Amino acid sequence: AAPGMGGGRHEALVVTGKVLERILDHNGLRRKLLLCCQPLQVVIACRVTPLQKAKLVRMVRKGVVPEPITLSVGDGANDVGMIQEAHIGVGISGKEGRQAVNASDFAIGQFRFLKRLLLVHGRWNYRRICKVITYVFYKNFAITLTLLIFACMAGISGTSLYESLMYNGYNFFTMFPIIAVGTMDQDVRAETAEAFPVLYVSGRLSEDLNARIIVENIVTAIVHAVIVMFIPYLSYSGLDQAGIGGLYVFGTMVFSCLVFLMTYRVMLITATYTAYTVYALLLSFLLYFVFLLAYGQMDYLNWEFYYVPYQMMAAPVFWIVLYGVPATALYFDFIVKYVRREVSPTLMDIASEADYAIHKYSGGRDSTDADSAGRGPGSASSGGAGTGRRSVNSASPTGGQQRWRGREGRGAGSSTRAAARRAAKEEVRRPLMRFLGLLLRREVHHSRRRNSLDEGTGGSRSRTPSVSVSGRVGGGGGLLLPSEAPAVDTKAPPPSLPSGAG
Repeated sequence: AAPGMGGGRHEALVVTGKVLERILDHNGLRRKLLLCCQPLQVVIACRVTPLQKAKLVRMVRKGVVPEPITLSVGDGANDVGMIQEAHIGVGISGKEGRQAVNASDFAIGQFRFLKRLLLVHGRWNYRRICKVITYVFYKNFAITLTLLIFACMAGISGTSLYESLMYNGYNFFTMFPIIAVGTMDQDVRAETAEAFPVLYVSGRLSEDLNARIIVENIVTAIVHAVIVMFIPYLSYSGLDQAGIGGLYVFGTMVFSCLVFLMTYRVMLITATYTAYTVYALLLSFLLYFVFLLAYGQMDYLNWEFYYVPYQMMAAPVFWIVLYGVPATALYFDFIVKYVRREVSPTLMDIASEADYAIHKYSGGRDSTDADSAGRGPGSASSGGAGTGRRSVNSASPTGGQQRWRGREGRGAGSSTRAAARRAAKEEVRRPLMRFLGLLLRREVHHSRRRNSLDEGTGGSRSRTPSVSVSGRVGGGGGLLLPSEAPAVDTKAPPPSLPSGAG
């Protein structure tokens, strides 16, 4: 045992292969070993065979309720069984060959890369996948509800609201923006995720994909479907379409509002906008309108849809409805999101806002600093091979020396100003990092209490690798178990934002 954070003690168990040979083949001894290991911070098994490594992983998977998500790391052929037995296998490419890499799910070059793999890329991908799953669920639920509402309006006659080919292209028109989110979205920067490992807890607490999130998306889909159906319906009494109508004109207008709403919804859940995200959004709009204009002239494919998009776009009220309906639907989303973040912010809400503040006042070099750093004595821009003497006029040595001294003085002054700016930004960045650390530790403490993750309470099943994390302000921090989390005074008032943080 060793002293731990918060005045506690960290306990460990060391077991040899000879002892495991007797324990793993006996059901009663296996259960006792699990009971002994659960309150410990680490269990070290030494001098074990490849088969025993795999049995240890299987013992944890099958013996712990609810079943945890296991991760195995190995660098040799003797680790293949353990890697294949775990939910997630990580192979290290080293001197012992590539057998472990070939049998793993992920491959890294050194063991130290495991921290970034879990805390940065693992966390990013977990949040991206959760966004994709909830969006796809919401998107298909919304279009199904519009069909259900229209079926009730049509007396359950079986009449289709949407043209068949246009309806089949619904997922195609709306897939590009969510693909961009699922591949490139980042709620916090890599530096923040690595400096505060406590953010990894979002996966263990299932904050982005749980029953509450699913219910929220169902309710949102119901509200949006009602808005998308009834505002166009009330805009055109009796589906008259202002004298230019028809069922397909009305259905195409509702479908257009739905496609726009789905695209705006992606913009609402996007945390990081890149050039590819913008291109995906524009591509979604462009493909849909190109399809309408082209398909509306192909009478040989469906004569009932011939010139329908042109009739629809000829009515000015269509353009009002097209932008007004999604704006009305998202208005409720903005209100709910604002109230939730102000009244009961989650751990990720705090992290994203603090991450923005930290990097806004970070001490990173800008283009001005880079330019000033490249214009000092001996730089390539001076025209020489390290001394800058080629810029001196040989016909006038005195004038050349004066010009060189002036350039040297300006370069030194620019470097001094850049250093002063970085120091000023760092003075604000440090207290912000401490402020974020305090907030995250308090929030994860309350989240654990709400989700009953303490041992013996039978909490919800974790869907991420079974490691918890504890952040250390200012960087560092290893992978720690929940019992190692620092003690937090929950009755203390929330920390105040440092001065100069904006």
